[in-house]
Amino acid sequence: MAARLKATLLMVLICLALAAPRVVYAHLPGEEPKPPERVVGVPVAYTRHEWWLVGAKTGAILCRVYNDRPTYPTGSDIRASCGEQVYAYWRSAEEPFLFQHLREEPAERIEVVQIDKASVWLSLPGCKSTSPASFSCPVLPMLTFTGEEPYPAAKISAIHIFQGDSETICKRETCRIALTQTGEQGVLFEFWADSTFRDTSDVYRLLWRALPEGRDASGRVTSWKVDLLSTQLRDSVPGCALSWETFPPAAGLPNWLQTPDSPEKLASSVTYTYLASRLIASKMVDASTCPAFGLAPTGMPNICGLEKSRTAVAAWQNRFDRSILDAARKTGVPAQLIKNVFARESQFWPGRYSDWNEAGLGQLTDYGADTTLRWNPLFYAEFCPWELSREDCALGYDNLKETDRATLRRALMRSVNAICDDCEEGFDPVHAEYSIQVFAQALLANCNQADAVVKEIAGKRPNQVSSYTDMWRLTLLGYNGGVGCLIRAVGKASEAGESLTFENVAKHLDQTCGQSIQYVKDISQ
Repeated sequence: MAARLKATLLMVLICLALAAPRVVYAHLPGEEPKPPERVVGVPVAYTRHEWWLVGAKTGAILCRVYNDRPTYPTGSDIRASCGEQVYAYWRSAEEPFLFQHLREEPAERIEVVQIDKASVWLSLPGCKSTSPASFSCPVLPMLTFTGEEPYPAAKISAIHIFQGDSETICKRETCRIALTQTGEQGVLFEFWADSTFRDTSDVYRLLWRALPEGRDASGRVTSWKVDLLSTQLRDSVPGCALSWETFPPAAGLPNWLQTPDSPEKLASSVTYTYLASRLIASKMVDASTCPAFGLAPTGMPNICGLEKSRTAVAAWQNRFDRSILDAARKTGVPAQLIKNVFARESQFWPGRYSDWNEAGLGQLTDYGADTTLRWNPLFYAEFCPWELSREDCALGYDNLKETDRATLRRALMRSVNAICDDCEEGFDPVHAEYSIQVFAQALLANCNQADAVVKEIAGKRPNQVSSYTDMWRLTLLGYNGGVGCLIRAVGKASEAGESLTFENVAKHLDQTCGQSIQYVKDISQ
């Protein structure tokens, strides 16, 4: 019997895999038939338990019931094993029934599994990756589009590539396009794949740029710098540049937007007075021999306290550099930018200001937590199940009840406050490391928000009205001043027909938002 069962299950699996793509759905005249669902049957091993449903008085066996657990069967198990009539009799009969466990044995069942749609991936054979989304190539390369079909009985039938009004169609699983020299703004492609499953992949976008990188003494180009912005480049984290479809300047990034290759290159040695006061107040610095124990009446360090804390301040401001670099590599948010935000917001003190509802290295507020969860859906999907049920989280942040959104915001603020009275140094280093990832995700959320503001208010993509560096400045403006400040200033600049440089937007800021100008300058200089 076991052999027959396995043979039957195997035939069911083969039939599902081979027959599903050929399913024809009824449709109205003139309508395209709908493709079948992307499902396949997969055999799954389990332990089957057999029970007798026995009348307590008569001892008569009413039915054999099967389930996949050693606990008593449920009404659903009885209905599935014995049918609707027996289930109805069991529910209505005056005689009580007992379950008697008969045996357990290994078994297999077919489970229907959803399979992803086809996809297309990009690669640049012969080129060396120099940073996320950037390559160095000895000659102008061939850009390779590779279709991937996860359904076992289907395959990629064609790849489509659009540039402007021109379309290239490759009737195979791979397609190669010769790249040519571009301008600094690059060239936009749209591409997708057809599947023999009778559906298509998503439509993807690619912004690419190819510029001379090296020249010999005669001026001949010896290497090319190729930049690719697309979700379909494996192991690439282009971050906000992808959202904005805006390349960094070809001449190179300013220091505040760089991500160095080692944490040592992030090192700083600034005399931070607030940080010194926190180290003294928390007893991490011994200033007991100083007047007033090293602190002036204002709470800031006096001259003696500042001197006593000098070494500790220098070490503390660099203790998070490795984690900052790691967060930058995971999100695409520039490492130096993250560090500059921490310096400006908290002077690297990972706690909570006593007189402001702000917490952590980046001083997250309730409003900032809302922005992070609303405008960074991938982070929301990761964070939400720690506080709410997966069913509630699946609704999306905007569709949650306000009480649930408030729960998430409070939890996010708690997660970035690393001060811990019971910890050895007065703060939890593991908590602090995690908070750095949160703040990188918060900056990513704010750059997504700035992207949406520009598209909605200006009616154009960021690469048409702004630059990579200016979009980061507008992101910082929203991070500090709030999206209302950003919306009103971008709206006034757009109405005046001005490009959305930071200078043009800043001059339209309301008086209540004016403090954000200096904030952006402090971080970007």
